[in-house]
Amino acid sequence: MDGLTITTMLKREGYTVTALSEKMGMTASNLSHLLRAKDVRSSTIEGLSAAIKKPISWFYGESVEITAVGNVGDNSPEANKNASITAGINPHQSAWYEAQIANKDKEIAQLHAMLDKALTLASAKKD
Repeated sequence: MDGLTITTMLKREGYTVTALSEKMGMTASNLSHLLRAKDVRSSTIEGLSAAIKKPISWFYGESVEITAVGNVGDNSPEANKNASITAGINPHQSAWYEAQIANKDKEIAQLHAMLDKALTLASAKKD
């Protein structure tokens, strides 16, 4: 994962390089250097994950939360009422995906317009 994406995600959550570097036991300039990489090391992501108390999957857009109360194998309505499972895409990644789709939709519309124009010109030359 690239450092710019990670830095953007962290800033949106209100984290600063200075505060995170202190939690990770390194200088702010060292963390800044590590986050400038195109492919941030997994050990850096693990350290960030521990510092912000979020699972590593948060950085990759996967959000999984499992909460269960009761005994294993207890399928009673009461046990089911107290259990929840949610999974989805991290909101930061979701916005990125939405922007990518919007860009692709725009490109497709432009290609359609170019194709229509080319077909119109080809048809006019036949006449």
